[in-house]
This record gives sequence, structure tokens and C-alpha cells, in this order.
Amino acid sequence: LKGNQEADYSAITTLLNNNAYQVNEISLLTADIEADAQFLVLYAPAVDLDDTAIKKISVWLENGGKYGRTLIYIPNSTNTTTPNLSAFLEEWKLTLSDGFVFETSQDHLLNGVSEFAFITDYTEYYTENLKNPDIPVVALQSRGITINDENTAHSLLDSTDKAGIKPYNAPEDWDYKEAIKGEKISVAAESVKSGNDSKSSVIVFGSDKMFGKESMAINSFNNSSFLINVFNTISDKGDNSVTIESKSFENKELGITDKSTANAMLIIFVIVLPLAIVIIG
Repeated sequence: LKGNQEADYSAITTLLNNNAYQVNEISLLTADIEADAQFLVLYAPAVDLDDTAIKKISVWLENGGKYGRTLIYIPNSTNTTTPNLSAFLEEWKLTLSDGFVFETSQDHLLNGVSEFAFITDYTEYYTENLKNPDIPVVALQSRGITINDENTAHSLLDSTDKAGIKPYNAPEDWDYKEAIKGEKISVAAESVKSGNDSKSSVIVFGSDKMFGKESMAINSFNNSSFLINVFNTISDKGDNSVTIESKSFENKELGITDKSTANAMLIIFVIVLPLAIVIIG
């Protein structure tokens, strides 16, 4: 979906095109959602959707009671006020935090980078056909996701129980220790509505930084593998072993061993993340 000042989503379209998905761009301001579309991707809008657009998405997901459709929503990492999207998520029993998740567990932090960039833990969902489940998905400047009804929604990726959320407008005397509640925080979640032996889903990831060009290209991250596995699992693709990813670096482990990867991680973590956090407040 376009028309809401989205961030650059070319890494996702490239991933989908490389894996034989037909990708069409539409604006809900001027067009309806195609009837044969199985997925909608709403990537990092900088402005809220209007009531008409939200209605179109809701009707499309319901599909006249036949369901069988999936919305993937990846919010903008800036402090964007989106009351209509927030209300839509509430209907699907999901709530995005007003702040970023930080991690303090040393075995989930990446050496020399921000606490807002950390290794996540998989849950039981969308891992069966991952080529290498030992490689983690890394969360970058992610919002937390509260699951309001565990009967219809569940987490896909979690922090440890040593994580917390720093509010966007945290006061100068804010104490991170008080924000750690001893509970895991979801940074990716799915909510399901079903009927007639079929279901529609809303899948939310906590940040667009998880799927930028740099993040998707690093072999030490499973971000692109996990995302395409979500598409392949829902669309019931038979052979996920032929997944094609846009990897450009040669390192295979989380340790940073080559210069090109180190430079990319420097851009993501040292330059991009701190600047964005400072601008937000």
C-alpha cells in the first residue's frame, strides 16, 4: 500500500519478486484492493490512514466471511501519531507501545551497539521451514506489541524478560531499571479472525528498521529469511528450500568478521539508531 508517505520498502519488494510473488502497488486514496490479492503490506507510513482506507482494509480482510487474507503492518520507527491505525489494531487485540524496546540481557546484545538493537527469540510460529533457525532475527529500534487477547493473538518474536520500553518522551530522570517488568516483550505478533475453515491475519512487526536494505542484506541476521517464510507458510508454498534472499555480505555468524559487514552495522547501529532516537526525544 502506498500514498501515506511510506519509507523505502524496495528491499521487501525485491525479496518478494525474487521469490516469484507478484507485487502490485496501490493507493487506497484512489483505488480499491484487488479482489485476488492474498497479502497487503503496509510499510512504515509517516501519516495515519483515513477512515475510508481503514474500512477498505477491514472489508478486504473479512472477505465476505470467507477470510483467507493477510495484512502485514510494519510501523514507522519515528514517533508517528496514528489514531486510526491504532484503533484498527485494537479491534485485532494488538497495541503498539509508545516507545522503543531496549534489551539488557548480555547474551542478546550485539557487541558495541545500542541496547535498542538486539537478538530476538523465536516462538513456535513460522519457524518450521526456516533454512537456519539458529540464526536470529534482530530487532532494531522496535516498538513493543501488547497482545490483548491470547485466544486470538500470539507473539512471533520476543525479547528476553530483562527488556523494557523507553517512552518517546521520557523525562531526564527516567530510570531504565523501573521499566523492566520481568516479562518478555513481543516485537512481532499475529492476530487471527476465522470462519468457514479459513482465517485472516494481521501480522505486526515492531519497526521498519528490521527490514531496511542493510538489515535484510546481512547474513548474520535472519530478518529476510523469517519474513519470506511468513509469506511462504501462509501462501502454502510447497518448497521453501529455494528461497532467494538479497544477501550481499559473506559473514555467516553473529560475530563481525569482515569490513563490509562491520561498516553496514556501523551505519545501522552507530549512525542511524542514535540519531533517530535523539530526534524523537
